[in-house]
Amino acid sequence: MKKLIFAIAAVVLMAGSVMAQTFGEQSISVRAGLNISKMKTDGMTLDGKAGFHVGGVYQHLLTKKAPLYIETGLYVTQKGFKADSDFKANAFYFEVPVLLNYKFLAGDEFIIYPSAGFYYGLGFAGKKKEAEAKTDTFGDGKMLERSDLGVRASCTLEWRSYLASVGYDYSLFDAGKDGKAKNRTFFISVGYKF
Repeated sequence: MKKLIFAIAAVVLMAGSVMAQTFGEQSISVRAGLNISKMKTDGMTLDGKAGFHVGGVYQHLLTKKAPLYIETGLYVTQKGFKADSDFKANAFYFEVPVLLNYKFLAGDEFIIYPSAGFYYGLGFAGKKKEAEAKTDTFGDGKMLERSDLGVRASCTLEWRSYLASVGYDYSLFDAGKDGKAKNRTFFISVGYKF
């Protein structure tokens, strides 16, 4: 029985080492893509608005026994919403995600990994347009709070050094200065891993 347990332990350790070699212990990538964001406030959902995101991403292997990674990075992202042609808002954030990824081989050349975790966004610029008047989105007496904390879920397909992702952000903070308002963002990304 002891020999069987040692044999199983040796196989698990070798498999972990092979996984680390297959997926790598760490990686750096750049990503960019399209956001479709909207805001839900007091029982009303404001229409979606297209924006963008661009950033750098770092991944690090957490354990050699399984292809479990922690991912973080820094993004500049544009969110916003519109109610009609006379009322729309843009909001630009610096975002830092902290996600867990679990990688799977899909054939000989593809890697797929689902990700889940949190993000924190700090609003730094934006404009609100109401009729012909334009004002700042953030700041004292403005429309949105600067801080945004939420959960993120995504899935990434990796082929050689190229990446494609799809995901969703769900804000936990009330972003609006008056009443409850939460960001909701669907995103699609492409990227390159160095």
